[in-house]
Amino acid sequence: MKTINLLFISILSIAFANAQDYAKVDAKVKSYPKTFATTDRLALQIAADFTRQDERARAAYAWIAMNISYDRSPNAPGRKPIRFSAKNEAERRKKLAAIENDLANKTLLSRKGVCHGYSMLYKVVVQKLGLQSEVVYGTAKSVPSDIGKAPVKGNHAWNVVQANGQWKLVDVTWGSGGISGDLGYDDNYFFTSPQQFFLNHFPDDKKWLLTGKSESEFAALPLQY
Repeated sequence: MKTINLLFISILSIAFANAQDYAKVDAKVKSYPKTFATTDRLALQIAADFTRQDERARAAYAWIAMNISYDRSPNAPGRKPIRFSAKNEAERRKKLAAIENDLANKTLLSRKGVCHGYSMLYKVVVQKLGLQSEVVYGTAKSVPSDIGKAPVKGNHAWNVVQANGQWKLVDVTWGSGGISGDLGYDDNYFFTSPQQFFLNHFPDDKKWLLTGKSESEFAALPLQY
């Protein structure tokens, strides 16, 4: 029993130390400029201050969440899909990368965006920091009328980022306070456990659940705050 207690205390100590580390990251990021001319400059600033992968992932999350506000305009960049054609896979990848970078830069320069813009900006910045990241499209359960409904493709976007060999879940849109923005910066959506993230996120590609849950379980969930 003593061994179990010591192990539990050790785990809590590690978790507390990590939380303290991230508080230091957030404090440093708060001293950054409120605007950056390019994603390269933001990435260079973060790279100069942090070397650990998880700290770099946190710094990008913190700066975007603290400085980008939600764009309620019906014509906001990223709100509507962009259609394009390509002759081959290489051309498709090139055009897609250009579209992604354009959306990331528009979100950065305007300091506002929708979930697609937030998540694309996060992806572009952390990739410049040497991290793998993907934008994940799926369903967010956020209002009472969502209860009982099966997931609907593409009504929200968030990220996965690989840090220290593990895929982690990140929702920088909600980290900024979401659509209302009333709550301000919220770090609960950084490296959220898959079980907790599932309470209000269901990806179109189920591999990004990172937990063995189903559509029916998600539909039956109450609204979580």
